[in-house]
Formats: sequence, C-alpha cells, structure tokens
Amino acid sequence: YEVAWAHPQWGPLLASCSLDGSIRIYGRDHKCVHIERTPTAMHSIAFCESTLQLAAVGADDQLRVLVHREGVWHVQIWGNEGPALGVCWAPKDSFATDHLITAGQDGYLRLYAHGQLQTSWKAHDDWIRDVAWSPSLVPDWHRFASCAHGSVKIWTQKDGGDWTRVDLPHTWNDPVRRVSWSFTGHMLAVSAGEGDVTLWKAGIDTNTWSQVETVPEGTAAEG
Repeated sequence: YEVAWAHPQWGPLLASCSLDGSIRIYGRDHKCVHIERTPTAMHSIAFCESTLQLAAVGADDQLRVLVHREGVWHVQIWGNEGPALGVCWAPKDSFATDHLITAGQDGYLRLYAHGQLQTSWKAHDDWIRDVAWSPSLVPDWHRFASCAHGSVKIWTQKDGGDWTRVDLPHTWNDPVRRVSWSFTGHMLAVSAGEGDVTLWKAGIDTNTWSQVETVPEGTAAEG
C-alpha cells in the first residue's frame, strides 16, 4: 500500500506496508530482514531521520513505532487514538526530541514526541489523507501541510507558540490524496483526484500562497 526509504545513513533499508496487515523491512540484496504482522490493514509508514525508527499507522487505533536496537526490531505503541491514513516525522533539526504527526480519519491531527501524545486538534471535516513536514528552514520554526477532501492547510509554529493555520486559496472537487514539499521547503506539490497535480509557493510573509504551476494530466517524462 505504501513504501518508504530510510535515510542513507542507515544503509539501504526499504519498508513496505500492506492492506493484509504486514509491515516488511528490506535490507541489502532486497532481503527481508523483518516482518511485523498486525490484525488490520496498514495505510502509511515513515522512517525517522535522526534515529532508526519506523512509524506505521492503519485501520486500527494504534500508532506503532518499530525501533532498531542491537540488531533487533522492537515494536512500541505510541498511541491508540483511532485509525489514521498518514504519518510523518519532523525533520532531523526541527526539535530536540523525535516528533511525528499523524493524519486521523476522524479529521484530527496528532503530534507525538518521544512516545507520548503532545497535542491534537480538529483540522479537517473529512478524513485527513496525508500529512507532510516541511524541511527545517530556521531554528524554532516548524511547518507542515495536511490535506483532506477539497482542502490543503499549512500549519506553522514559531518559537514554541501555538500552531497557526493558512488555507491554500483553492477548493478541490476531489479528495486531495498527497502533499509533498520541495527539498528547500519553498514549494508544495498537491495531488488530488485522478491526475490533478498543482504546485504552490509562499509569498515573502509566508502566509500568502499562490499557485505557480499545474502539471498537465498524462504528462510523461521523455528520454
């Protein structure tokens, strides 16, 4: 259902999750080095950059984090607040401890730190289908995007204050399925429906967003 690469510092590690409830981790030569079986469909996985951990969410109410210690993968349960469709770790330099965010089917975003739920809030009126953390731009300044049916929202926290929201100035007629930041964090790609991909860029004040490009449906690479 989804695949994810670990940071290169951890070697050639690739993970996958499936609707059959399995989480698989592959090492060198495509060898499966660990299988974790769960009772329900798994929807999303993500590797942590700063430590060798793999987060996984699915149709049950558990946030699982697989932690690698002394050559063995150990499963920790960080939360049990409901089914989720997306999970994403904060960038390595964002916080003093490992943080991640989950995209709940109940419309809630949930922020965890070091195994504990820190805060949660109602972010969308529909399933949150994806969440993506922006690369860290400046110290003590954090930003991520979330998406649901018809909408994309940008969340920002500065100097440990409250999270503030900016909505992208567009209403999609279809479910928005994926959001992805550019390497520098200055542009956001949004995928909705079938083949609807748009690119967005923030203004100088970071609160005003404008669409800069639409990727035509059916566009294919040449060469």
